Order: sequence, then structure tokens, then C-alpha cells
Amino acid sequence: INDGKSLAFSTDQAGVWRARRKLAMSALRSFSTLEGENPAYSCVLEEHISKEGLYLVERLRTVMDDSGSFDPFRHIVVSVANVICGMCFGRRYSHDDAELLSLVNMSDEFGQVVGSGNPADFIPFLRFLPNTTMKKFMEINGRFNTFVQRIVSEHYASYDKNNIRDITDSLIDHCEDRKLDENSNVQVSDEKIVGIVNDLFGAGFDTISTAVSWAVVYLVAYPEVQERLHQEIKEKVGMDRSPRL
Repeated sequence: INDGKSLAFSTDQAGVWRARRKLAMSALRSFSTLEGENPAYSCVLEEHISKEGLYLVERLRTVMDDSGSFDPFRHIVVSVANVICGMCFGRRYSHDDAELLSLVNMSDEFGQVVGSGNPADFIPFLRFLPNTTMKKFMEINGRFNTFVQRIVSEHYASYDKNNIRDITDSLIDHCEDRKLDENSNVQVSDEKIVGIVNDLFGAGFDTISTAVSWAVVYLVAYPEVQERLHQEIKEKVGMDRSPRL
């Protein structure tokens, strides 16, 4: 994955890996406290989640009015992808945007390929034989890496230390500080930044979309739990505003 330059599937030695992990954690910590332009939200992260949550609710209501019944999974996946894009890349897409849908489709393809299993994972020499699954796996990873590389390049071109917009900017900022630190004996290349962004997007997107989807299934199966949650929100938050982080 990502030619061995990702954080999760890395070939780095322990010291280098720890430095990259520390960099990723520092970037996430900095982003989580980043103030947004809208004072109604406590941070940029809350703004991304709240706006997308409100849009998703309206979208589901519209589809319900039009169809009567539907599978919400695709809508949830697209909304989660949009939040992760906002966090990592600083941009929100329309739900019909071709680039966003391409990312969602790539994730679906990745899940299907990984879920089908690969004998080479257990018998390594089989990787030298023609393997349709491995070929598809490499092709999907190549497409996503190309997309992330383009986004990171755009961020480097427009980077402003006084205007950190997202996690990618935060990673670049911490890398620049590391380059200026004479005591830092481990530097992080641009390719490693691409790998970290790749990991953050992939892990956050798939995990959260699956968790939210199962939560919806659970609430549909147990309406009494849904009602209890509704009452708690009504009592603690009220009906005139969104929940806050």
C-alpha cells in the first residue's frame, strides 16, 4: 500500500516510524483545535460535521418523501466521505460531484478486493504468479495515491503558515518546522506526507461509515432506544440547535 510509505503498512525502522507517528498525532491535535471562520462553531472539525449532518438529514427526508422507503447506506457513506475530505483536504463536495463519487467507488472496490482474500498473503511466492486480485488491488491503490499526491501538491503550492486550512496543511506546517529544527535527526519527505494522508483518509472513512450505518440499523431495529436518544437530545441540547463537540 502506497509503495510501503504509508504509516500503517510501513517498512521504516522503529525510530523513523515513531517520528512519523508523532508527526501525524501533532497534526491531528493542531487541526482538532483549529478555529473556524464561523463563530457559531467551536472549531473547524465541528463545523464540517455539523454542516454535513444537517445536509444528510435533509437529503434523507427528501428521498423518503420521494420514495417512501430506501437504503440509507450510500447516503451515509457519501456524507462521511465529505467530512473526511473536509478534514484532510479542506473542501466539501456536492453529493453528485464526480470526484467525490469516484473516491467512494474506489473505497467500495478496495473493500471488495480485500474481502475476497489473497493466497499470496499466506504463501508469499504466489505473488510472482499472475493474480487478478492483486492486479486489481494495485490498480485501486495507484488511483488513490495519484489523487492524494495531486491534493498534497496543490496544498504545497498554496500553503500559508498563517492560514492552516486542514490536516494536510497541518502536516506540511509540522514538516516545515521539523526542517528548521537543527536538533531533528529525522526528516519526513513529501511522499511520506502522502502516505499519512492516505492512511488518515482510508481509516477514518471506512471505519466511521460502517459504524454509523450499523448504528442506524440498530436504531431501526430497536425504536425504543431511538426514542430514548431523542428524549435525551431534547432535554440536554434542545430542539433549536445542533449538538456541539
